[in-house]
Amino acid sequence: MSIVYQTNKKTGITYAYEATSVWIPELKQPRSKRKYLGRVDEYGNIIPSCGKRGRKQSSGPSKTENKQNQELEAAKKTIQLQTQRILELEAEIRKLQNIIRKSVNSLSEAL
Repeated sequence: MSIVYQTNKKTGITYAYEATSVWIPELKQPRSKRKYLGRVDEYGNIIPSCGKRGRKQSSGPSKTENKQNQELEAAKKTIQLQTQRILELEAEIRKLQNIIRKSVNSLSEAL
């Protein structure tokens, strides 16, 4: 295994590849396999690729993280709405209980 550097003559950018030799028994010949490692900067350091051809490595959240965040936000909203509705219903129950107490008291006084 060795690292091979290849320069694009049009752009002047140097790319780094990992080269390995593979023996092919049918042909009785060796073949070289290359794996792309990344670009080489002006100081000779290899800037690694993200592993997907033609895509830059993103620093933001991925699609699944975005979807999970959206689902969490939707769940938070529904929980907030449900707790608000519960508080409204509890207040209504208290009002009805007061009305019932008043009517029971007025009936007991009447008897």
